[in-house]
Amino acid sequence: MTFFGANLLTAIATAVLAVFATATAWYARRAYRAQSSQLDDQRKLNERQTPVLELQAEELRESLDERKREADDKSASQATKVTAWFEGVPGPHRVMGSEWGAMIRNASDLPVFDVRAFFYQVLEATPGGPWGPIDRSPAERAIRVLPPESDRHVGANANIQDAGSRGVAEYVVSIEFTDAAGNHWERDPRGALNPRS
Repeated sequence: MTFFGANLLTAIATAVLAVFATATAWYARRAYRAQSSQLDDQRKLNERQTPVLELQAEELRESLDERKREADDKSASQATKVTAWFEGVPGPHRVMGSEWGAMIRNASDLPVFDVRAFFYQVLEATPGGPWGPIDRSPAERAIRVLPPESDRHVGANANIQDAGSRGVAEYVVSIEFTDAAGNHWERDPRGALNPRS
């Protein structure tokens, strides 16, 4: 083969390689444009779906919150029917007057357990003004079982009995108890119901 023939063959091979390189570049550019178009379509789809997904997430949060409220309401349904207040009742051991203490009412249709009463003297900053409970004093005994739809009176200690006998009935009551489901509760001196751990 002559020098001219070798150069001609090299030139033809180079031209063929250039055609293939051009074709490959064209196909690569076309694939890049198609992929870019797909990515753009996916971005647009994501932009349209984002508000829908946010709405679904909000609805799911609201549904979970509603379920929690329903579970809390169900848990507290018996406890809301257990109340207490300071009251004097005719005492079997008292010659005159009343026996002062906590009247505890279970108006639910299930028993409550381990009921403990606590007494607080009412302290007013100014007459008729806001008040605060002070001097927490537990009752001398607890009620192990308070049957459904029943009331029970628990006597206060001697100091409170004496104050009640003198007509100083400025006391309030809080109670702690366990409902039939085993949940522990407190009804505070102002009557608010609070779960206890």
